[in-house]
Amino acid sequence: SEAIKNDPTNSKFLIHRGLASAMKAAEKKSYGSTFAKAGQGDFSAAVIDCNEAVKLAPNDAYILMQRGQVFGLMGKHDEAIKDFTQAIASAPTDVDPYLRRAAIYTQKQQFKEAIADCDKAISIDDQYACSFLRRAAAYHCSGDDTRALADVREAIRLEPSNAGFR
Repeated sequence: SEAIKNDPTNSKFLIHRGLASAMKAAEKKSYGSTFAKAGQGDFSAAVIDCNEAVKLAPNDAYILMQRGQVFGLMGKHDEAIKDFTQAIASAPTDVDPYLRRAAIYTQKQQFKEAIADCDKAISIDDQYACSFLRRAAAYHCSGDDTRALADVREAIRLEPSNAGFR
């Protein structure tokens, strides 16, 4: 907040405060653990900051992706997809907006679209293990465990020291 007071036109400051607000809004206590649950909490402060950041930098892929993340946390999947699509238009060789949009498509059970986004991310950077893991999740959720396992194996091959992939 202090940084924003000093520079109220800095879109990065606003988007980060918006993300922090969204994470607080999504945080709920359940059985002694903390987890994020889409659609719960008061996201009004997050949306205000994110919208202001987008007004200041309407073609900034990073800003659009972060607002998309907030919409995803809110359970507003169509709005999230719209922001990720705009981010892709602004930065078509960045794999991140494709993978974020793929995650939302998977949540919406639109597996064909999710897999297509992962395919595009892999065509941009076939050495990025996370693209294979995201596609593995979409394949698994669609019932294609053979392809899911192949993608998990590829992710492990690309990053054998990453224990999170095992």
